[in-house]
Amino acid sequence: MAGSLEFISKHRVTPNTSILDVDNIFTDGYENYVLVMNNWSTYGSTQTSIYLRMINTSGTAISSNYKRTQQRLYAHGSSTLSVDASATFINLAPCDRDDETVSGVGRLYSPKSSTRPTLFIGEFRAEWNGGFQGYKSKGAHAVHEEARGFRLYEPNTRPFASGSVSVYGEK
Repeated sequence: MAGSLEFISKHRVTPNTSILDVDNIFTDGYENYVLVMNNWSTYGSTQTSIYLRMINTSGTAISSNYKRTQQRLYAHGSSTLSVDASATFINLAPCDRDDETVSGVGRLYSPKSSTRPTLFIGEFRAEWNGGFQGYKSKGAHAVHEEARGFRLYEPNTRPFASGSVSVYGEK
């Protein structure tokens, strides 16, 4: 059936680490992938973010040639839009204290292709200062480069307290 999802694997963060590599996950069996992220949080009390980078066929997280946009919809304040045409990552959502979590769904389009850029579109719900925020994140790895996996990380040495990502292949 076209458009059906098949579960591939689930990965949990190791508490007190800042990186979760989901490597060797992309195969010729799927063109697109769905990432379901649940209950991500960090230790401490200052805000950081969850970023995504692709992992190339050599096993290295790619740190250049991304383009990204992010729309933030605050339930308790004004909304914002940020755009970066020369980014080193795709920003998924902010991640705050260990008692405030991030969850959401993202789609990776054509990550295994060496003839098309990899596209990402995601929607996330985050808690922040006792309020809720919605995030629409879009990005591209703008170079036509085959990827074998992806890295989720936080950039500010605020280790993860919890979080999981389930990966599905789309038929």
